[in-house]
Amino acid sequence: MGSGKMQFDVLYTRFSTPMQREESCKDQERNIHNGLKKLGIEYPNPLILHDMAESGTKAERALYAEIYEMIRCGQVRLLVVDDQARLSRGDTVMPIIRDLIYHGGRFISIQDHIDTTQKGWELKVKVMEFHNSTTVTELGHRVRRGQAGRVLDGHGSAGDIRFGYLSRFLDPNHAEQSRRGPKPKKEIVVYEVEAKWVVWIFERFGVDRWSIGAIARELNRLKVDKGRKATKPQWRAELVQRILQHTKYVGIWGWGATTTIRSSTGKKKQIPAEDDEVIKVIRPNLRIVPQALWDKAQARLNELHEIYGMKEGQKRRGPRVHHTEVYPASLCGGLLFCELCGARLVVQCSTGAKYLGCPNHRNGTCAMTYRPPMEVAEKALLGFLGEILCSWPEWLETALGSMRTSLTDLARRVPEEVAARRRRLEEVRRMKKNLLGAIEQGTLQVKVVVDRLHELEQEERHLEAEITESEEALKGPVEMPDETLVMAQLNDLAGLVRANNRKVPLLLRKILGRVVVHEMRMPGKKKGYGQLRFQIDGWAILEELLDGKLPHCVIQAGHREACSSPEFQVDLGGPTRMDQWAPKIHEMRRQGTGWLEICRITGLGLGAACTAHKRWHQAQRDGDTKPA
Repeated sequence: MGSGKMQFDVLYTRFSTPMQREESCKDQERNIHNGLKKLGIEYPNPLILHDMAESGTKAERALYAEIYEMIRCGQVRLLVVDDQARLSRGDTVMPIIRDLIYHGGRFISIQDHIDTTQKGWELKVKVMEFHNSTTVTELGHRVRRGQAGRVLDGHGSAGDIRFGYLSRFLDPNHAEQSRRGPKPKKEIVVYEVEAKWVVWIFERFGVDRWSIGAIARELNRLKVDKGRKATKPQWRAELVQRILQHTKYVGIWGWGATTTIRSSTGKKKQIPAEDDEVIKVIRPNLRIVPQALWDKAQARLNELHEIYGMKEGQKRRGPRVHHTEVYPASLCGGLLFCELCGARLVVQCSTGAKYLGCPNHRNGTCAMTYRPPMEVAEKALLGFLGEILCSWPEWLETALGSMRTSLTDLARRVPEEVAARRRRLEEVRRMKKNLLGAIEQGTLQVKVVVDRLHELEQEERHLEAEITESEEALKGPVEMPDETLVMAQLNDLAGLVRANNRKVPLLLRKILGRVVVHEMRMPGKKKGYGQLRFQIDGWAILEELLDGKLPHCVIQAGHREACSSPEFQVDLGGPTRMDQWAPKIHEMRRQGTGWLEICRITGLGLGAACTAHKRWHQAQRDGDTKPA
């Protein structure tokens, strides 16, 4: 603004928010001119600075910093404001005024009658500094009180309207009425245009088990409007996740979970509010998502949290379970493991083909050189499973027997369990009734009470579902399907596997678990072919076959650890003709057979026969004459 010894008479004005009149600065300037005229102060060429839409609680204001720099450089002769709060509403007014005086300047606040040339100015500045700073806190309390009142009156909102809702005037004729008088009341209602998409999101996630990212991509493809307040049209996974987690969609409206605090320079941050300041109200008329659908979505969110959530003591995010176990992108990707180091094989591309290689071999920490071609591994695995599922092995009979035992145990213990659950259900309903009565009388509205009520409602629904399921299980004679029916369904499952249906990748991870790749190297060779080694979980197969045909409690019980098959081995290739003939060629050479005769007998070329003999001879010298 200037340099050297030039001094300025600075007239500073400010208003706080864009909602205020821009003319406010002009009004303040007019008052300053009138006040200085009454004081008889001349200021021939004033520097007038208008700060628009800048909060007085913030120290990081461009014009405020510019004025302070001018003061430090001794360039301010006179600093005038309409009232001290225009300069700052913080606790930093006294230091800037002292610096102004130190550098030969003068401060005047017209409305507060403060003039630093008069005795006692320090007390006035300090009193106004304290008054202005506490006014901000008191204003925050009043705003919070008014917002809480709108939430507690049963239909209002505190500016927290989410996708699926809108606000409207309680009086539909408000538009034709005069704007004078108190601010008209509004109510929150379900906006059906958006509510149907909320239900769609919950169905895709909880029922169809779509990923959150897939839901966001589909919403973008369908060009679904994000709402009237959206600044960007694209849907993102974070927004979909917030919708799936928000309790407003089941009629539980919370408000005031955080409160604002400020630093000495006016920086703001949110911190958790006290429990008695947090409000939760139940609004069944604003429920969008049915409870059963909500429960499915929350169960799936908890499942994903167990997989992808933060580990105990963890500083940065890391999955507990590999993503391919939940969202497999291919049949074998993430399913195969290296036998030597235990690493999960990853997809690697070479000359247009896809392979599954050990990631530790490339960095030199694993000796596994074999990379099974993805197409070969998938075809071999599906072919073997298709054949084994069409048979009736002993380990599958063991799993069926375990389910029969579970059914017998169920018939014996369920009546006692149902009675105990009924007693607990009556107790939960009694506690819930007492809490509802206290809330209706207005004696209880604190967060802890409403949270407890929500817990009781969840336990009530859980107990009711368990009692219903158990009673259904015992309503009539529940019998295990005979082997003929199970075998017919096994054949259907085998057909599903052979066809490589979209459900097969998840099915394989359920019934196989961990498939280990073993490298088979013939004597004298550095590379060989692969072998898949795995067990089949017979209990998991029966779960897939009998789901919906037996009570859920029967399928979930039992001794599944005893129902696994022996280890199977599936070869991905085999010894070459050279490998098969190598020991015989070596023996023929010992007997003096000529190379031309050897080539005639084996059908190999001379070079191939010599190489096979050389490998076998070297393997004998090294003591490596058995396949590895």
